[in-house]
Amino acid sequence: MKTKMMMLAVTMVIVALAGSAGALVLDYVETTDQLWSNPDNWTALGVPTGAVPTALDTVQISGPDGAGYQYVTINNGTNALSDDLSFGVDGGAGGNLTVETGGTLTVGDIMAMARVPGMSSELNLNGGTISIGSKFRMDVDGSTLNMTGGLLDITNSFDMDAGSSDAGGGTVNMYGGLIDIGTLLDMDQRGGTVNLYGGTMDMAGDVDMTYGGRGSGIVNIYGETVDPSGDLTDGGTLIIGDDLEMGDSDALVNMYGGTMIIKSLFKMNSSNSGTFNLIGGTVTAIEEGQGLLMQGGGEHPRTCRVLRFSSHRRRQIICRDIQSQSMADGWHVKIFELRI
Repeated sequence: MKTKMMMLAVTMVIVALAGSAGALVLDYVETTDQLWSNPDNWTALGVPTGAVPTALDTVQISGPDGAGYQYVTINNGTNALSDDLSFGVDGGAGGNLTVETGGTLTVGDIMAMARVPGMSSELNLNGGTISIGSKFRMDVDGSTLNMTGGLLDITNSFDMDAGSSDAGGGTVNMYGGLIDIGTLLDMDQRGGTVNLYGGTMDMAGDVDMTYGGRGSGIVNIYGETVDPSGDLTDGGTLIIGDDLEMGDSDALVNMYGGTMIIKSLFKMNSSNSGTFNLIGGTVTAIEEGQGLLMQGGGEHPRTCRVLRFSSHRRRQIICRDIQSQSMADGWHVKIFELRI
């Protein structure tokens, strides 16, 4: 009797909160299946709600304390909604969210993965659509995005900057589809890793890899690659609407193939600005009155870094044949001069 009264009291609190604020904090806790669309899989304050999240609700895919690692799928025909969505909070063990072809997820504000350093969280986008009204945060080690198709539409920034945390950012493995970023890709402090095997990552702003002292991120772009299902990709494409800025010694870009298009400037902001390895593929930078074309491949892969300065703040990017052993015959191709 006492237990029933307590359950009733908690339920009344939930109803009161929903009536006054119009929103709930909902935990996903798997019951008979792994479907977002199953009302039985959602709880608030540990009590089943009997309803799926609305556009006003905050969603936590981690379950309450002790619930264990959670798996949830947004399948064909499901239109999932939330205001904020996060993984790995409230003592939960993290979670795995899959959006299949024909499924949609709309997050009104921020989507954040792996809120606790080292906690595992995984997002799989296999042909559906995810729309995020503000930021997408993958700024903690342990978070992974695997994308084979579909659309990830981010209104503001894609944050992989770990800030003051000693844990690095997450990992992106992209084989197909489109990631559309409204502002910048922030890989500034311990900025994680982006692996572009296929598909297109397109942003209106910068790729920021400029922070000194704590290490910046890693971008790897590949040519034709076999994806997880055994199909051959066309290679990765990175389109940067503003600048590619490298200003940290740990910043690293490896071009094994594919395409990079920089619509403004390729900036290396100091003499210790990281490394750009041009092994294959094509890099094009376009600015009014100035252009850049770098092509790699064949018998002479090249490593590019800032080597020289002049009185007019004109910085030369020199490419070295990485097979050469001596500076005398190794540094031989001047790619371009960039005014910063």
